[in-house]
Amino acid sequence: MVSHHAAWEDTEDGYKNGEIGVFVTPTYVVSKEGVNYARESDTGANANVYSVSFRTGIESGYERRKSLVDFKDPRTAWEYANLATHYIEHANIAEFAVLELQGRGTPTDQNWIPDGVVADMAAEEVMRKMLGRHESQLDDALERVSAAIS
Repeated sequence: MVSHHAAWEDTEDGYKNGEIGVFVTPTYVVSKEGVNYARESDTGANANVYSVSFRTGIESGYERRKSLVDFKDPRTAWEYANLATHYIEHANIAEFAVLELQGRGTPTDQNWIPDGVVADMAAEEVMRKMLGRHESQLDDALERVSAAIS
């Protein structure tokens, strides 16, 4: 498992770097009549989904959240969050990186967006599929991790 980027502070529910952060939230999702209803799980005891989100305005009191992806397995969600800190840190502009992570890089991109909760894929595989043509930027970010370790 890749650790979070060194510039990001480890918090109880994710990682933050100044006014931005990547967080993993235990969530309870129930399906009724074909509609999914979700609510954050205070204790995590009844969580059946782990939502990874990007947040801005953390310190200002005007926090905004952007959902990135939902995983069935908490370890996979944390691995994705760790990778996201590297991808966002490597990017020139965090907001553009988040759009790419959401599979919304540019209007002409044909990126994959998960249909619901991801249960059968590794975090890096999900990220690469969502990034589409921006996948090489993840390689660049991870090469920096390898270089720093060497």
